[in-house]
Amino acid sequence: MTRRDIKVYVAGPIHGVNMLHTLANIDNGESWTAKIFQLGFSPFPVFCDYTFVKRVRPVPQIQDVYNYCVAWLRSADALFMIPGWENSTGSLAEKKIAEEEHIPIFTDLVEMKAWADLMINKDINKLPPGSYPK
Repeated sequence: MTRRDIKVYVAGPIHGVNMLHTLANIDNGESWTAKIFQLGFSPFPVFCDYTFVKRVRPVPQIQDVYNYCVAWLRSADALFMIPGWENSTGSLAEKKIAEEEHIPIFTDLVEMKAWADLMINKDINKLPPGSYPK
């Protein structure tokens, strides 16, 4: 196992008070997703959904997009919450799902890397409760 085998769902604010704020949130989310990829993980880029959803015809219902994201979240090995998640209704819902599914939740890249290294080295005795492999 390597870090690339670890699927990380990246959550954070998307919708803003206006279109410019929303675009800034998407850009920020893409930057965090790129950082996580550069660290060797396999992130799910929820912030990039618009690149293909805008091409789906007929235009999907928002609930279909949410359901698609939740399916990916449930298959994740970890959830990474980017800054601002506390003020995002969607991120709060994703956090709740991760808690229910016993998916480890991180807000710090250093902590997630340390957890991943323990997972890779199968040092289960040092893993915090709830962060065991699924």
